[in-house]
Amino acid sequence: MTKVSAPERPIDEWADDVKPSFVIQGLVDSFGPGCKEAKDCTCCRGEGETTPATVWCSACDDALCEACARAHRRFQASRHHDVLDLSGSEVNISRRRKVMCIEHKDECIKFLCKDCEKVTCHICCVIYHRKCESVVTLESELPALKSQLLNKKETISKKQLQMEAKVDVVTVNIISAKHRYGKMEEDIKSFGTKAREKIKQMENILLDELKDVPEIEQLAAGLKTGEISEGLKAAPVSQDTGNVRVAGDLNEVYVSDVTVLMVHGSDTAVVTDTYNNSVKSFYTWNKQRGHSKLKLEGAPLGVTRLSHDQVAVTVPNISQIVTVRSNPGLVLMSTITTIKQYRGITCLTPSTLAAGSERCVDILDMTGNVLRSISPVDSEEEIIHGPDFLCTTRTDNILVSDDSSGRVLCLTAEGDVVFTYPATGHTTLRSTCGITSTSTGDILVTDYGEHTVAHLTESGQFQNSSRDPSRLLSLYEEFIITLMRLRRANDVEQLSDLFGV
Repeated sequence: MTKVSAPERPIDEWADDVKPSFVIQGLVDSFGPGCKEAKDCTCCRGEGETTPATVWCSACDDALCEACARAHRRFQASRHHDVLDLSGSEVNISRRRKVMCIEHKDECIKFLCKDCEKVTCHICCVIYHRKCESVVTLESELPALKSQLLNKKETISKKQLQMEAKVDVVTVNIISAKHRYGKMEEDIKSFGTKAREKIKQMENILLDELKDVPEIEQLAAGLKTGEISEGLKAAPVSQDTGNVRVAGDLNEVYVSDVTVLMVHGSDTAVVTDTYNNSVKSFYTWNKQRGHSKLKLEGAPLGVTRLSHDQVAVTVPNISQIVTVRSNPGLVLMSTITTIKQYRGITCLTPSTLAAGSERCVDILDMTGNVLRSISPVDSEEEIIHGPDFLCTTRTDNILVSDDSSGRVLCLTAEGDVVFTYPATGHTTLRSTCGITSTSTGDILVTDYGEHTVAHLTESGQFQNSSRDPSRLLSLYEEFIITLMRLRRANDVEQLSDLFGV
């Protein structure tokens, strides 16, 4: 390891600080540019002559010509060196890698100081390491180094085999994934084809049903006489009436809220039965009427449509909001624990809800966290008291039917008040309950105390009301069903939420 004193300087200024590696230096000396060639005499090349070598001295690590070889044999120090004849066609020369000392250029590196963790020559040992306790020859360390290298080689070989096995597994997974994705693509295309065929079939069925609806002829006649503009002022026409009491109900039925889903091309009414702690659905399946009942731990109140087959239901007495799927039978999907006892509820976006509690309306995410709490005031007095019924307008505002104050409020999701009804000087509503907004923006709100359905414009202006004291409950249900059927004639997929009774 080398610590560079000033790495911000140009490389050529601090590169010399890097300590040399004697292993790499030996490789460079043996096999790099300017290495000794066995075909020419090393001694003669030092004198500037080129003489073919005839022998190789493994001890001196030099190639010698005939004349230099004779001189080599005359010296006492080299007389007994092993000499290899180079005249053969194939001669395997075992070359030693000499690593020279940087400070003493003529001395070979032969020692290792373990205390200083440095390799040294003979002179360096005498000068710099004479006080060190552990200085050994490189030859004595070679067996241990060789063993370490062999162990590392074995470890690397095992890792290589493991990596090759992982590569094989990944390759197989890629091939399998391509095959699986190809199959999924085929299935999606097949499903799309079947879905288009089903939609076309459902379109034909709805068109056939539309021809059989007698109200269409009445609307056409009203259009000719200019009565279409007064359509909402006319008294509702009964289309169908159903009994929401089903087998297993132990208490009196009390329908708190209701909405409608389009499941498998058929209207499915979903209601909350507070006294029987249950959510119920009523539908027509294979031309047969059917129903489903889902028992809850608490008493449900508000209900709102989340998608074509899912609703959210408030259970205030146990501080919960549950999501339920209709297929067309009811199945509990999830339970959301809330910090307040919410009553009215409406869906703002696929990921947010608006729920009414005492004196406020909260904006919630789908986990029950309160994103914003709305408590508007007028003349230093709170104007929300009992937001038991909520719905969402076509402009994503929140309509609040406040039974405690006998008032209808329109709020933005940010908490601004768009309008309140009734305003000062107008007749107050006696007991507001269910509320809904039509596709044209009109607002319909039930007044339970007056036995009427009040009709407001999108801006909150009173239009008129429909009254039938003798059949109030049936009127509310039948009126909504009529609106939904007329709405379906214009847009099959988009359905308005029903308002509660």
